[in-house]
Formats: sequence, structure tokens, C-alpha cells
Amino acid sequence: MFDYSHLLGKMREKNLTQEELSTAASIGVVTLNRSLHHDRPFRQDEMANILSVLGEPLSSIEHYFFVNKL
Repeated sequence: MFDYSHLLGKMREKNLTQEELSTAASIGVVTLNRSLHHDRPFRQDEMANILSVLGEPLSSIEHYFFVNKL
């Protein structure tokens, strides 16, 4: 299971709600919520779109999406 705390922190930093992020990243709000709660994995295109909205390079994908939860 992955820890999305960096992603959630960046969303707070950018003052984005899940609904706002999902709209900007062309992801359904329910889909985003389910992914954040580990009910479904993020797809590659979703991760790329989210990073783009957050203004982060693709090279930071591990920092936001692949940190193992301890």
C-alpha cells in the first residue's frame, strides 16, 4: 500500500480540493477519491495529469505516488 501524504500535502499547498483537482486533471471525483483511499490503483495517465496540474515534473512521480506506507 502506498502513502499519498505528499500528494495530499501538495494539494493543500496549492489550495485544491479533490473535486478541483479531479476536474483539472480530467479524472472523476469518485475515481480520485477511490484511488486516494486505496480502493483502486492510479493509472499512469491519471498520475501524469495530476502532476501536471500540481506543476510537478514527471520525475517526481515516485515522491507523490510510490512511497510505501509503513
